[in-house]
Amino acid sequence: MLYIALLHYPVLNKEGKTVATAIANMDLHDIARTAKTFGVEKFYVINPVEAQRRLAGQIIGHWREGYGAVYNPSRKDAFEKVEIRSSLEEVLEEITVVHDCRPQVIATGAGLQGKLLSYAGLKELLQRNHIILRVSREEI
Repeated sequence: MLYIALLHYPVLNKEGKTVATAIANMDLHDIARTAKTFGVEKFYVINPVEAQRRLAGQIIGHWREGYGAVYNPSRKDAFEKVEIRSSLEEVLEEITVVHDCRPQVIATGAGLQGKLLSYAGLKELLQRNHIILRVSREEI
């Protein structure tokens, strides 16, 4: 199974400080459609800020049960893959319970250094349970 997550904390701002970033409406739409298209099990939106999670819940609710569900049924289907959580650890524990093993975390992002994985290496790894995180240096 493949899971993806958009991690809003911890991220680095342009001064190199660790911050929580805002959830963007378009990220929810674009990544939900990508998750549906490529057979991702779930797309997790991770943000520790309660107000941000509520906002994401309102957006998701509009497309799952609100007028948006009737207006655009294919988007409703895509949003069925989206879950909101407050921490990466919460997501990892949930996946561990479902599959009886802890997933290996693979992070993507700009400016990453150290031990890096090639695309071919990632393709090989994706034959097992993983969660892919998009982490980046946010320009705030």
